[in-house]
Amino acid sequence: MATNPSGSAGDSVSAVACATLAGQPATSVIALRRLDTYDRSALATAMATAYVSDDSLKVRFTLWEKVFGLVHDAEFPLSSVEGATVEPDGYRAPRGLRAPGLAVPGQVKVGTWRGRSSKQLVAVRRGQPAVRVRLRGQAVTEVVIGTTAAGSLAAALDQTHGAAR
Repeated sequence: MATNPSGSAGDSVSAVACATLAGQPATSVIALRRLDTYDRSALATAMATAYVSDDSLKVRFTLWEKVFGLVHDAEFPLSSVEGATVEPDGYRAPRGLRAPGLAVPGQVKVGTWRGRSSKQLVAVRRGQPAVRVRLRGQAVTEVVIGTTAAGSLAAALDQTHGAAR
C-alpha cells in the first residue's frame, strides 16, 4: 500500500517503468491511482518510449496511444537505421496524411503518416522535442518520437549507425 500525493494511504499505486538512455530518462515515471480516481494530468503526460538495445531500436507505445493511434510496439534492427536528427518542435515534424491515427489539433499526433514515398510512425506532443529516425529496408521509412531525451537518443543512434558503416 502506498500513499497518494495528498498523503492518504487509501489508494494503491503502480508505476509505469521508464527506459533510460545514457543515464537520462526517456520518459517521466508516472504514478497511476485506481481507475475510479485516476489523475487525468498523469495520463496526459504518459508517452511512447524509444530506446536502443544491443541490436535494435525499440519503440513502445502506451495503451492509450495503441488504442487511439491504431499503432503497436515496433522493433527495427540497427542495421536499417540511416541516421537520426533532433526536431525542436516534434508536433510539426510529421509530414503527409494521417492514415490511420489520432491528431488533436495543437496537442498530440499519434499514428501513421503517409506521403508519396514515405510512411512515418509518429508519437509527438506540442512543445516537446522529437527524434526523427530514417530507416531503410523496412515497411516504415521514418520514426518520429517525442521525448525529452531526443538529443541523447539521436546521438546514440548516430553512434551505432557510424559503427555499422
